[in-house]
Formats: sequence, C-alpha cells, structure tokens
Amino acid sequence: MDVRFCYAKEEEVVFKTMERPKHHRKRGTLPEPTVFKKSPDESLCPVKSLKTYLNLTRPVRIGDTNYKLLLSHQFPHKSVTNDTIRRWLKTAISEAGVDVSVVQGHSIRSTSSSAAQRKGASISEILASGGWGKASVWQKFYNMELA
Repeated sequence: MDVRFCYAKEEEVVFKTMERPKHHRKRGTLPEPTVFKKSPDESLCPVKSLKTYLNLTRPVRIGDTNYKLLLSHQFPHKSVTNDTIRRWLKTAISEAGVDVSVVQGHSIRSTSSSAAQRKGASISEILASGGWGKASVWQKFYNMELA
C-alpha cells in the first residue's frame, strides 16, 4: 500500500491501488480501493490506528522512497521487504498459538479467507479482499477445510 494514494476521512481510510496485480494486467483494470471502516471499539479501530501510525511515521517519510505503508522500526526506517512482513506474520501466528509448521506466511490468504467464508462472508467479499479474479480459482486453490 502506497501512502501517496491514501485518503483519510472521518469514518474510513482508503488506499487506492495504482499498480495492477498479476491477475489484472491482461484485462487492464485496477482493483477496487482498499477501504478500512471505522469500528465502534476504539481499541480495535483500523481507522484510528492507521491515522495514528501515519502521523507518527510522517517525520521519517522524508525523501522520495518511503511511500510504502509499512516502515522498519530500525533506523533508517526504510520500507520493509516482503521477507520482513512474512517474518512478522509468522511470529504473530506463532504467538496466537497456531502451529507455524502447518500454517505459514504463504497460507495466510487461504486460511483467513476460508475462515471468513465459514463466518458468513460472501464470495464477492472474499474475492475482493484477497484480490482473486475468479471464484473458481479461490475454490480450487485457496478454499481450505479448517478444523
């Protein structure tokens, strides 16, 4: 997510995607913006958290290379790599009590989208949040049986 295309409003924060993911390149369409809605529980509110994070990281976003949302907490506070995000996810999954030998960083999308479906999310919501173009792809490769 690129903070140059982030729009913070009172009730939501919107990130517009200006790059086409792999599955959108041939069709020439941009995916829908990612929208975080305000939560009544302030301690879990993504809008409040994102606004606070963006304000706190504004001083270290000097120059023309720190446009990614997530920055390293270590100096010089550059944009984090996919490997860093993968490591953060693996640590969070492990601390949540999940066996990381079964569910790893690469299976987060399938695990979370499968859980969302079982909790009532529609297929269109799942496709949009995961960036899938076709329901058949999600059904075949990502929909998992969860214990």
